[in-house]
Amino acid sequence: MKRARLVTIIRRLPIIAGVALVVFLASLFVPPSSHVGEPEKVMVVVRRGAQLDEIADILKQHDLIRNKSMFVLAAKAMGVERKLQAGRFTLERTASIFDLIRQLVEGMNRADLITIPEGLTAREIAEVLEREILLEQKAFLTLVSDSSCAASLGVKAASLEGYLFPDTYALVPGMGPYEVVREMVMKGRSVLGAKLKERASAVGLTWHQVVTFASIVEGEARAPEERPRIAAVYWNRLRRGMRLQADPTVAYALGARKQRIMYRDLDVISPYNTYLVKNLPPGPINNPGKASILAVLYPLEGCRDLYFVARGDGTHIFSATMEQHAAATRTVRAAKNAPRAVGAKSDTSAAGAPKADTGKAAPADSA
Repeated sequence: MKRARLVTIIRRLPIIAGVALVVFLASLFVPPSSHVGEPEKVMVVVRRGAQLDEIADILKQHDLIRNKSMFVLAAKAMGVERKLQAGRFTLERTASIFDLIRQLVEGMNRADLITIPEGLTAREIAEVLEREILLEQKAFLTLVSDSSCAASLGVKAASLEGYLFPDTYALVPGMGPYEVVREMVMKGRSVLGAKLKERASAVGLTWHQVVTFASIVEGEARAPEERPRIAAVYWNRLRRGMRLQADPTVAYALGARKQRIMYRDLDVISPYNTYLVKNLPPGPINNPGKASILAVLYPLEGCRDLYFVARGDGTHIFSATMEQHAAATRTVRAAKNAPRAVGAKSDTSAAGAPKADTGKAAPADSA
């Protein structure tokens, strides 16, 4: 009788195995839940070094899988248990285990990458990194301001302000501050290349001066096509020995991004205040992109402008003389037809337009 029972069990093994296979395949390709309409998406963060079990736990916590063991088994059966990548992933709740594994193996897509825009200061970049990958701001900023860290990365500057290249990065939680800083600096070096440094020498600037100059252009420009002309204005002022009188440098000296610079702000004592000091400030005031660097190295040819005033739509009116600039400013004010804030500078540029070089801020009606 025992023998007959054993034979029956053996005969049923293929059926049992088949059922198990069907269940396994169903769990692999069938999503954990059905959803009518637009699929609900969930942001999932997988830290660097996370093991398969930990990743399964994360997915289970977000209700992306029903059975943790089935996910682990599926990853092993597919031979990808060591190929799941770290990063930020936007996953659909209706995704099957197979789809989830495929996405984790392929890595982050562009929508999940972190973009650092042009013109952010190191402090503003630190805020983005803390929000996106939980990198402590203080640790990041301490490293950025460390001259020995800059030297270790081949940057001849007191800090890395200006050298944190704006781009899109695959940064993930668990990365250390040095790893992030190094990636950003190396990215800039790779994108900009050696030829631009040769061009810097040809126009009589050190690379640090180029980055500093470009950061001012970045701070002023709103319309991309105006960058070469804005750069030309500042080149013209430098060659004439005029103060740059760039509002973004004052904002940097104040330690705050201000929509409008007040007259009292122009008196801030700082080597970055280009209303008080001649030539370029001692270092960059933000982290400029390639376009602003190119504008400095290849400014608009034949440009004789010395001034510009913002129209209020992101573009500027450029002028070669103080008289033309004053007329342009009156035109912009008339178009806006709005009362000026008490104590505010008269220029209406988005980031401040150069004033007459009188040794201090120009009177309200001369701008």
